[in-house]
Amino acid sequence: MLALALAFVVAAEPPRLIVLNPVAAADLAGGIELARTLGEMAGTAAVDVGGFAVLSESDLKSALDFEANRQLMGCSEGSCLAEIAEGVDARFVISGRVSPLGTTTVIYLSLFDRDKTAAVKKTQTVLSTLSQAPAAVGEAVASLLGAARSALANKPLGTKVAGVEFVDVAASNLPMDDRLVPVPAFAIARTETTVEQYQSCVKAGACTVPDRSVSPSCNGADKAQHPVNCLTWMQARDFCRFLGGRLPESVEWRAAARGGRNVTYPWGDAPPDRTRVNYCDKNCPSVLTTQELSIWRENRWIDDGADDGFAATAPVGSFGAGNNALGLVDLAGNVYEMCANDQDVGTKVMHGGSYAFTPPWMRIDAVNRTRVTAASPFVGFRCVR
Repeated sequence: MLALALAFVVAAEPPRLIVLNPVAAADLAGGIELARTLGEMAGTAAVDVGGFAVLSESDLKSALDFEANRQLMGCSEGSCLAEIAEGVDARFVISGRVSPLGTTTVIYLSLFDRDKTAAVKKTQTVLSTLSQAPAAVGEAVASLLGAARSALANKPLGTKVAGVEFVDVAASNLPMDDRLVPVPAFAIARTETTVEQYQSCVKAGACTVPDRSVSPSCNGADKAQHPVNCLTWMQARDFCRFLGGRLPESVEWRAAARGGRNVTYPWGDAPPDRTRVNYCDKNCPSVLTTQELSIWRENRWIDDGADDGFAATAPVGSFGAGNNALGLVDLAGNVYEMCANDQDVGTKVMHGGSYAFTPPWMRIDAVNRTRVTAASPFVGFRCVR
């Protein structure tokens, strides 16, 4: 096992963030080098996110006495984390571990709050290859930094940030294939990211403008409450970081969509209809290209007998009957929602279907993919913290 400890020292402006190298177990091949690499990744990610003065492990060692340095060796429990944090007047500590799981590697990180003497935020990431580690560690650190800022402002995770309302999702075990995957508690945006919300990030200089030349169905300022679309995965990632969050892991998206229930669709097991979801009905062909329309007809992806009232996207929350048990809206239809996970090289997982797809794609367990550099009118996103 690896025990990863990252301490936030909130003593001055800006608050300091200490990044420790993880401790590698003897049964982990190349553990010492991997530990050093993961520590460097976490430090780099913290610098990229910003808002904290980042210190290295050697900086911390020079600030602690001999006994405290001994405690650093393998510390990942609350008691020693609290003592180490107190030694440098830190409030927060990120601790964790990295475990092999079959042919994959799982990174667990949690945010320990010294004031509450408890972990207040946890993340879990499954890697199929170690080449995914920089992005995975970056997203996890961004999420934990968001939780630290919320704690400093005395705001719960399930709150509103920059106009985005977040809803708490309890920890759960997600059935996948023949096993249960533990999903730590997190908070997810109630709606897909809107044009208006994304524009606030553009105005702040933290996001770039979507490429609306991609399609006539790209949403602009005249559709402020529609989901933002026609943007790349990197642009979506940057907006979530702007909120102190990240894009969801696929298991988190599925857990949120289920809302604590064993259901086929976010609202339950009843099939999609025009009251629950914005999908490809008789209006859909008017916004498809000639090539798309040919492909859609060939694959029978158009329900000519249905009319949900929208040819392309709808304002978020327009289909109340499709809300899930947590009050999350548009988890099916409207726009696909990008996730943090790689599907193949250069592609990312997305879930939920869109206004241009049919009911089978609306199932919670249905998976599609998008190229990292692609911008599509069918695709949007929502953030987690």
